[in-house]
Amino acid sequence: MPQYPNYFDGWQDREIACDSCEWRGTGSGTAMGEVFRDLYERDCPQCGSRLLVVSFPTPEEIRAAAAESNPEALSMLKSLEKREARWDRWEVERLARVEQLPDLDDAIITAWMTIGRDIDDPQSDTQLKLWLNNQQVHSEPGFFESIEPLKRIVPLLRTKYGERFKSIDISNATTYLYGDRFSLVDEGTAFLRESGLCE
Repeated sequence: MPQYPNYFDGWQDREIACDSCEWRGTGSGTAMGEVFRDLYERDCPQCGSRLLVVSFPTPEEIRAAAAESNPEALSMLKSLEKREARWDRWEVERLARVEQLPDLDDAIITAWMTIGRDIDDPQSDTQLKLWLNNQQVHSEPGFFESIEPLKRIVPLLRTKYGERFKSIDISNATTYLYGDRFSLVDEGTAFLRESGLCE
């Protein structure tokens, strides 16, 4: 049976024995196994048996370990605070109301979603950009593997422009919106079909 250590409890230095082949060593001497969204596995380097299942730390665990001056937690805390600041910006900048969309007199409204960064600042956050009839009308922080923006923005476009809103092209954003989660491809396609925007 594998062990389930806490991420910060020093499992890397703890002695571990494999019941299958009698290999003995420290946690850091185990081999990286499969990696999932919330955890990863460490296997016996000799026979491949699973020895450890380690959950990635929660924000609370990162803060607690950082408060005890754990070096890895301190590094993680910087990334965590940057990510949380980005969420705060998203709350302010996201497209959430019909009134944020421009008035357009065009008989047909076509939309595009693209992903990009500020060309003058390579370190800037990835932005999800909305274009209507070849003009950019909105930009907000983008998040990898999330179709929440699609499900939020399409109804706003339909409410604002009615039947004049004919299509939305997300081909330049799908790699970011869907990532490696094939289920999101099906979910996004189904949503667009239900919205009358996909055959």
